[in-house]
Amino acid sequence: STIRIAVYADNFKKDAEYLNAAIRAIQKFTGRTIELSSVNSGAIGGSQNIVFWLSEKMPPESQIKNLRAGASLFVYQKGKTEEINSMIVLPEHSLQKEAIALKKRIPLAERSKNNFAVWEDGFGQPLLDQEIKNKVKLYHFYSRFNPEWNGLVWNEDFAKILIPLIIPDLRNQSFELNDRRSLTESLIIPAKAQIISGTDLKNAESDLKHVFWISLMLLFLAERWLSFRKNLN
Repeated sequence: STIRIAVYADNFKKDAEYLNAAIRAIQKFTGRTIELSSVNSGAIGGSQNIVFWLSEKMPPESQIKNLRAGASLFVYQKGKTEEINSMIVLPEHSLQKEAIALKKRIPLAERSKNNFAVWEDGFGQPLLDQEIKNKVKLYHFYSRFNPEWNGLVWNEDFAKILIPLIIPDLRNQSFELNDRRSLTESLIIPAKAQIISGTDLKNAESDLKHVFWISLMLLFLAERWLSFRKNLN
């Protein structure tokens, strides 16, 4: 089915460019049909699956109620900017390949007990949390899609990181997001390695002794033969 995504950029045009590029990459990699559109304030359609509201001004309550049940609304949290030297911590199942730097964030104010953290900072504070409001999944983002704020948009896995938000029903194994495969013991042991019992080890040592004495005897005979030829000459 078609996934309808709307992006409202407000004063964050550059952020929207990074986001739109990631969404187009998701469409290419997954093969899903995605309708991506830019909207103005107050023009959110009720048919949208997810709306990225890149603004510090919350959309009107009437617009939130206009979204269909099960839709998602991603909003920039408003507040005073805080400089921070930390990292973005994704869920354990994401198999995060490398640390994603976090330079700025909006300090966490009072939050509902019904909210739960989706992403956190290195201090365990929510960086992206979710609540259910009028049957809509409302995501609060305490940073920005901007390299001055974090290393998220320049990370090679930026598109993959967004997949659970945009296509929750997608099995992420093909994108290594939930890849928990591990090597079995038989694969870890080198192909030529063998487990040798005590009896086999003694037999192997005995065989090596025979090889050693035979080699020594051949070397002695060769030396005697060369010496004999030298004397004849």
